[in-house]
Amino acid sequence: VYRLERPPVQIYVDVNDIGDLHRIEKDDATGLILGGNVTLAVAKNTFMKFSEDLVFQHLRHMANHVDLIASVPVRN
Repeated sequence: VYRLERPPVQIYVDVNDIGDLHRIEKDDATGLILGGNVTLAVAKNTFMKFSEDLVFQHLRHMANHVDLIASVPVRN
């Protein structure tokens, strides 16, 4: 929904090519880092992948929760 009282947007910034926003990094010291532009579908798959590790077993519950919060089109 766009506000009608504001002037139209002049510039759009495409953040899809910013690698750090798509970053997925596992670090034993800090845990799992997901970039801000990682889709919920990719996050769910990542959670399932890393939940095999004893330290990250809780990620299986997070992956299951993603199924409850959004439909597939919204996740992507």
